[in-house]
Amino acid sequence: MNGAGSPGYRVVDRDVFHLNSSETPLLLPCDLNEFEFGIKAVSAAGSDPVYWNVTVKLFELKPNNSEHQIVSPGCLGSSSFSSASAGVGLLNPGDSPEEAFTPIDSGGPFCAFQFQPADLKMHTPVRMQVEMGLFSDAALTTPAPDVDPGNNVFSFWLMRTNSGGCP
Repeated sequence: MNGAGSPGYRVVDRDVFHLNSSETPLLLPCDLNEFEFGIKAVSAAGSDPVYWNVTVKLFELKPNNSEHQIVSPGCLGSSSFSSASAGVGLLNPGDSPEEAFTPIDSGGPFCAFQFQPADLKMHTPVRMQVEMGLFSDAALTTPAPDVDPGNNVFSFWLMRTNSGGCP
C-alpha cells in the first residue's frame, strides 16, 4: 500500500480479530485508492503438496444487522462480480509462505476485476471474508483433502470514513 489513500495495517496474530467488529472496524480514508492485506499459509511437514488460492468477498452491514453481498462493476464498469480470487501456487510440505493480496484497487492493471473503493459506502461497516482454498491440481479445479478446513476462512471489518479533503 503506497501513496495517499492507502493505509498500512498488519495483523500478525489471528487472536486479535476479536478486537475487530462491525462496531470497531478498520477505518479507511474516503479517498482510498487500494487496500492490500497479507496472508500466511502453513503446511505441516507430513502433508501432501497442494495448490492454493485466496477468495475475497465483501458484505455490507445493513441497519437491521443483516448482510448484503457487494457486487462490483470493477473500475471500467464492464464487469459484475461478487468475489475476487487469485491463485498463489504450490504449497509444499513444511512451507509457510506469506503473500500479499489487493482486493480493492481503483487504478491497477487488474482493477476491472477488483473491488472499487466506491463499493464501500461511506460510514457503513463492511465485512471482508477471506477464504483459502486447497487444490490437487494447478488449474484449481479439484479440491484437495483438508484435515482442518475450519482455519481456512477469516473475516475482518472495514469502513470508509470522511477524512481529510473528501467532500
